[in-house]
This record gives sequence, C-alpha cells and structure tokens, in this order.
Amino acid sequence: MGITIKAIRLMPRMAFAIIVLLMGMLLAQSALALPEKNRDNRVLALKPQKNISLNDLIQTAGYSISDEDVVLFLTEFIELNPSVKSVSLLKKGTMVRMPVRHLKKTAVSPGPVRETGGVREPKQLIARRRLPARLAANPVVLRIDSTVLLGNIQRLFSALGEDVSVEKEGFKYLSLGEKSDISFDTGLFPIMDLHNDRILVIDYTGIFPDDMKNLLEVSWPEYRVVSPRGKTDLRGLVPLLLQESGYLFQENSRMVSGGAAQAEYHADFLVHGKNGKPMDSDISLVSVLGSSEYQTPPEIISWFMNRDVRIIELSEQDMHYANRNPGSVIEMRGNTTGKVFIENVLTLMGYSFSRDEKINLSAGKAVQLNVHADLLIDMGYKRKIVEFAGVSDQEMKYIRKLGLDIAHIEHDEGKNDMIRKILSLLSLAYTNSPQKNAASLTQKNSRYRLLVPGFVVKSLRGVFFMTDADLDEELKKSITSEGISMLKF
Repeated sequence: MGITIKAIRLMPRMAFAIIVLLMGMLLAQSALALPEKNRDNRVLALKPQKNISLNDLIQTAGYSISDEDVVLFLTEFIELNPSVKSVSLLKKGTMVRMPVRHLKKTAVSPGPVRETGGVREPKQLIARRRLPARLAANPVVLRIDSTVLLGNIQRLFSALGEDVSVEKEGFKYLSLGEKSDISFDTGLFPIMDLHNDRILVIDYTGIFPDDMKNLLEVSWPEYRVVSPRGKTDLRGLVPLLLQESGYLFQENSRMVSGGAAQAEYHADFLVHGKNGKPMDSDISLVSVLGSSEYQTPPEIISWFMNRDVRIIELSEQDMHYANRNPGSVIEMRGNTTGKVFIENVLTLMGYSFSRDEKINLSAGKAVQLNVHADLLIDMGYKRKIVEFAGVSDQEMKYIRKLGLDIAHIEHDEGKNDMIRKILSLLSLAYTNSPQKNAASLTQKNSRYRLLVPGFVVKSLRGVFFMTDADLDEELKKSITSEGISMLKF
C-alpha cells in the first residue's frame, strides 16, 4: 500500500526524529499499523485557560508523548477536533479532546478530575513544567513577536512592489509524488505568497528540518523555506528574505543624492536588482531601525523618491519621528546688498547698531583722530565698527590698537565673504562646510545626513543656518524642522 507522509508540526523539537522514522518506513514500504500499547480508550477533554500550543497543553495536563506515537496521536486528534485549525495555537476556552491511549502519565498529577460519560475532564490545569533535557537542548528563542515580524516582512515586500498575501492558520498540504505528500502547520510556518515565482515559508524559529526543506523545494521549486538558523531577529532575517525571493542587494550601503545640497542615507541593505538583472524602476534602501533610532522624515523620503530611490524602514518596535520644532525661513535674495544686507543680518541675529557715528579716538586735546563709522555695534565691553568706505591698512591697524574691532566691506564683495567677516567681527562660533554643518542640520539617531553649504551660527536669537544654495522645498522643510531658522541669501 502507498505511504502518505504527513509531517504535522505538533512538537517542533521532535520533528526530525519523526521524519527520519517516516522516511525509513517509506523506504521499507511497510504498512502503518495502529499498535495497541495502551488500551485506555478514554478521551481527555480540556478547556485551555489561555492561548496555548498542543504540546504545552499535553504537558500541562500531566502527560507526555513518545516520538513514535506522535503520528498516531495526531491522526486521532484531528478526527476528534475537526474545528482546530492550528496545533501551535489552541485558543482560550476551546474544548480540546485528546486520545489518552497514545499519552503517558508523568510523575506530576494534574489535580482532581471527574469522570463524565467516558470523558475524563480535569477541574484545573496545573502550571507549565520544564521540558525533558533531550527536548530542551539548544532551544530557539524568538526575540520579537511573530505578529510584529510578519507585519514587517509584509511591509518590506509590499514596499518593494510585490502583491503579498499571507497564510498563517491551518495546515498546508503539498504532494511530493504519487505516494507521498507533506503537510505543515502554517501557525508555526506562515506562508507568504509574492504572487510571482516565489512562495516563502517563514521558519522564524529555525526549526524546519533541512531534509524536509530539501524535499519541499525540489518537488515545488517556487517554494523557499526561509530559516534564520540562529539569527532570530529582524536584522538577521531580512537578508535571507531578500535572497530567497530573488533580489540582488548589498549590505551596509551609503547613498548620496543631490547637487550642491545633498542628502545622504545609510542603509542596512541596498536592493538594486532581481533575478540576476538590475532594477527597471527605483532602487531601494532598506533599514532595520533600532529602539533609539528615529524614523526618517517624509521630506527626506520624498527627496529620494524624486530621484528614483525608495526608502523602506522596518523596526521591531513602534517607529516614531523626532519632536518637530520648526524654525522660520527668511528670504533675502532680493535687492538686499551691501550695507542693507549687513543691517538685516545684524537685526536678524539680535544685535543693535547705530549708523553714521563719529568716534573720537584722540589720546589728548592737542591732536585729535576722528573715525567715521558706517555701522557701530556697541556690545558693552567693546565697540565694533563696520566700514564700507575705503580704509587703509595703516588706519585699520591704528584703530584696532586703540581698542576697537573693525570689519571693512568692499563695494563688490560677495555675500558669503560679507557674512564671514561679520561673524568674525562679532566673535561668533560657526561652521561653514557641508560635513560640519551636517551635525547641526541632522537629527541625532537618524539614518540620514544633510550636506548643505552655508553657515551654521549660534546668535543672540538662536541658531541660524545661512545659505545661498538652491534648496528643494522638501529638503528645506526638513532643515527648519530641527528648531533652526534659515536665512536664504
């Protein structure tokens, strides 16, 4: 007679022994008999007080099961419980009937029981006990909730443009040939159908046996079992998902986009092709955010999307943006040149000044030296002069010797040079390179950096970013969301 292999995953750590047993039986072409080792034909009826696996329920009720009895037990169990969809998750309050003759009583009693019409029903389930050492060796511990994990996987493939559907309840049956088939519990091994040439079986606990994996993938080439094999977090699973679904990618990549003003993004994975060919559409930057990392602002994501780069961010925790504290944007690209431009900059930063001041620098009455200051900034401890007329080096040297600071602005001088001279005159700390500006323009604990030329300066009225770069509107919003006011000149 033909032998049907039904490797139903009741207790994951027993699975390999079961498969070896069944494969040996198949090779020997022996018939599957129902031995009568245990003549107890009673049925144990249980109502779990919480969601629990069948394996744990058996132990909680004070029983155990040997490896050779698993298949026989499951055969009767499914007949007695046709409404049960998954043996890995028996829902709270569901009446579960178990054939006692395939179970063995353990040393610990489940407590008082009562007989009802041939059905043995415990009044109270005992607490969960430790597994025997042979079954508890090298346990696989999933660091994150399976629902969170599946949600992230579905988000990943949906963002990559796949039409994803998920099957995570009940059993999946697949024929291996004329005389054998395979089945597994999708509660333990969810199926993610990408509706192309790939169907992924997510073995997130790493317990799907290699022999069974090979049988499935050879008989059904579109199926791929994704097993982390020790990497039980999202960061370790994503490259396996990409690889098994046919994507070309590289790890730990950096993407810079833009011209004079640039946005730089550091990704865990850069996805650039599929099935051996480059992407026809957008390339994708995939990152798994840690608990302390902020989600990238929509403005930056839009910036990259406009340049055919997609950003996909996943996380084992709830993702969140940094607190937004928008600054103002001041437009000074009109006719504000020379003296008017400097006056506007001083007013913006909170420094008062007077115009056309005559300053007497004489040490005595016999000989007097008067200086005409176009702008005089009195800072209390020191006076500072901004001069737009011609001033010789000798005059400037003498003025400084008498205790005044002076900045001379040429009539044809560019705004960048004028700003630099004013900031130096006021002794303000500033940065004026894209790499140094990035530390101030970018929120800490973010995957992106903003590389924009200009001046970042702390003034009496807060932090200002002064730039003559042509900024994309979305990039401008992301800069002013850091509490920094922007001056465009």
